[in-house]
Amino acid sequence: MQDPDLGISRGETRIPVIVRTEPGNDREESFLSSGGAGKGIFLTEFPTTLGEANIGDGILQVTGGDIISVDYPEDFKKQFQFEFLSNTRLRIASDGSLEVASSEIINQQDASFTDALKKEIADKKEEQSRAASRPKNQVKPGNLIYFQVKDGDRDLTGAPDKVSVKLSTSSGDEVQLKIDEESRHGGIFLGMSRTGELPAGAKASDSALDHSPLKAIDHSLETTWRSEPDGGAPRSL
Repeated sequence: MQDPDLGISRGETRIPVIVRTEPGNDREESFLSSGGAGKGIFLTEFPTTLGEANIGDGILQVTGGDIISVDYPEDFKKQFQFEFLSNTRLRIASDGSLEVASSEIINQQDASFTDALKKEIADKKEEQSRAASRPKNQVKPGNLIYFQVKDGDRDLTGAPDKVSVKLSTSSGDEVQLKIDEESRHGGIFLGMSRTGELPAGAKASDSALDHSPLKAIDHSLETTWRSEPDGGAPRSL
């Protein structure tokens, strides 16, 4: 806040403020302190985190649906003959990220020391097999696709929330599903989707018109595969 009158005529070095969240109903009090940027400039900062309101703990708990408002206490307002242009309002917004892989996605910063040690031992035992393992950006048909969304402003309620995800292929197939938040006010959503198995196929060096070699495996006598070799009668399978 910038107000030279408070810093010069009144000699104020700090100004009380109240920070609230709606509809989260958290309420914190603090003081704007006179800073070194110039006379009459008062500054403060507040830490925020996703979570349930805990009034008076010095941390502003928010959810993605909250609006933060800042105002002066009523007793402070009564000392002046004009109305403050206060009630600054802020909306909650955060950058989101989407990660997709053919194996389970683990947050490295959240992994415990024990988990890291187990992974290191397993990696040493399977060094050779890991060298030939499938990259995370490739998936075998029939296997699972894992995905993770990190987006704090999609945490809207006190219970684990959901976000919608759409998977599509270059061939035109598409799947839409909702994935769950891994914990209350975690802001991280995890899910998986199974891919379809490849259908059986059949190949031949030649075939008759309208009798594809693929029809040799469909158990239909009407669509039996036929070849037409040069100089001979059609053959069936």
